[in-house]
Amino acid sequence: MVVALYNRALSAYPILTQSAATAVLFAAGDVLAQQGVEGKGLAGHEWARTGRLALFGLVVAGPALSHWYRFLDRRIVLRNAHPLTTLSARVAMDQFVFSPVSVATFFTVNTLLEDGKLDMAKLKTKLSATYSTALVNNWKVWIPVQYANFWFVPVQHRLLVVNTVALGWNTYMSNLNAKGSELAEEEVALAVPVVEK
Repeated sequence: MVVALYNRALSAYPILTQSAATAVLFAAGDVLAQQGVEGKGLAGHEWARTGRLALFGLVVAGPALSHWYRFLDRRIVLRNAHPLTTLSARVAMDQFVFSPVSVATFFTVNTLLEDGKLDMAKLKTKLSATYSTALVNNWKVWIPVQYANFWFVPVQHRLLVVNTVALGWNTYMSNLNAKGSELAEEEVALAVPVVEK
């Protein structure tokens, strides 16, 4: 029943449906990060953080990924090539073109949403502490997932597969973003000169 409802919504409103699913799974990943990894308990749960990640999923990641998978399916077709060659080209584009931008966008947008403005010093510290680790781990997880996803799953369901795997990935990214934010806050605080009275 839920799958049938999802498929109807997907047919009628593909971008909105995929974006809403992405938002729910980003929020769920953050809840798992705060409760399962960080052990904050309900009293210490940062609901604004969960909301920021849901908003990122709804407004940024969902639409971007939805359009990206359609682009890959329509435009990355190597004529007269073995299907595995086209598959490898799609995975390469996804992981070596889209992912580096996507990971940077995740940390940048979350920094903006956390502060209500883009503090370049904080962003620089956060990116230097998180970006390389996140990107390398992204490749470890997503290259095999995307090979299977692009080979076996119809384009309209690819984002759902990604979002399912991303529940664990979003938990990791939420936790890494929180650690990067804490580090950036500490470094920015240390850089601010203390004025004696």
